[in-house]
Amino acid sequence: MISTFPDGVGIFETILTRSNRPLLLDRHISRAEKSALSLGMAMPAAESIRGQVTEHLQSTSLPGEFGRLRITFPGGRQMGIVHTDYQKWSSPAKLTFSSLAVDQNSPLVGIKALPYGQNLEILARARAKGFDDAIRPNQKGEVCETSIANLLLRHLGIWITPTLESGALPGITRALAMEWFHVAETDLMIADLQKVDSIFLLSSLRGFQPVESLDGRALEIETGMAQKAEALEKALSVE
Repeated sequence: MISTFPDGVGIFETILTRSNRPLLLDRHISRAEKSALSLGMAMPAAESIRGQVTEHLQSTSLPGEFGRLRITFPGGRQMGIVHTDYQKWSSPAKLTFSSLAVDQNSPLVGIKALPYGQNLEILARARAKGFDDAIRPNQKGEVCETSIANLLLRHLGIWITPTLESGALPGITRALAMEWFHVAETDLMIADLQKVDSIFLLSSLRGFQPVESLDGRALEIETGMAQKAEALEKALSVE
């Protein structure tokens, strides 16, 4: 098997494991299948993916509670699997802005595609400045996503997430937020973020991570939603 990341080309999925069990594996496989279909790329059958994941997790059992499972699909019937320890966040995030816009018209929009270098570069630049991540606009100046996460924003009292038409990734946790909290899909201009008073980062690894500040401006941490999200996330581990 091939296991390259972030080098190479193809598509990939990153999945949180808890006690060596993958969370929401079927949803990740389904997204990968849609991405492969969009790109005209062959990939292993879902049953084969599940079987190889189970075999790999049994052979790479981790002592910690959480793990990062990365599955790469470089094309054809090949796939690579890597399972490593993962430390969940322990404090709210600090966000800044990135000037590197998402091309909402790219054929790769909405696909977790390799190479992933630009995203990692944005993340590294934000962290070098003391932030955890950076919000990216699309080419129309609309709020899109961060380098590695979707966004959940409270704008004028209403919880929203950018539409997929903005170029945002169809995130697995983003979908859960819409199901659990009836979040609306709405596009905002970057300037509208001044009227946003609470933010969560959404990703398969982070889950719902509250944001304490945006470019130094303090934000409210909505503890009620954070606690409910944590309880619902824990329930996923026993499904």
